[in-house]
Amino acid sequence: METMYQYLYRTGILPHGSQGEVERGKVKYRKLYKQAKQREYAQTKKRVELTFNLKEHIQLQKEAKKVKQTNPTYLRKAIYSARKNQVFLPDESILYELQMEIRRIGNNINQLAYHANRDKSISRSMIRATQDYLNEIEELIIHSFRSP
Repeated sequence: METMYQYLYRTGILPHGSQGEVERGKVKYRKLYKQAKQREYAQTKKRVELTFNLKEHIQLQKEAKKVKQTNPTYLRKAIYSARKNQVFLPDESILYELQMEIRRIGNNINQLAYHANRDKSISRSMIRATQDYLNEIEELIIHSFRSP
């Protein structure tokens, strides 16, 4: 099997000869290699620039930092999840918080059901407390899932 340098000598990119000729050949090869890589990169990648106001940029940095990602990676994931109508969850702690709130509401509903079955009535304060918990969880869900 032919090595890279054997191929370069055979094709004339690296000349046989003095040390200076060999070094010039290597420089020429590096230049050609770099140009080929740049062409390949330009054909497979496209750069897109976005402009944010300061408030938006700070928010983006905070959100990306929460999930330990760079801004471009975070934006790319958010855009692709939006395009696919998928939910992009910015932080696992939000899911845990939602899970805990749902459990609390479930406990309250169980307590209401227990008191209703035992006393055959439910106090207004218990209904109000449950409604408050439901409103709180609704706000948390709306905030968590509407902002990437």
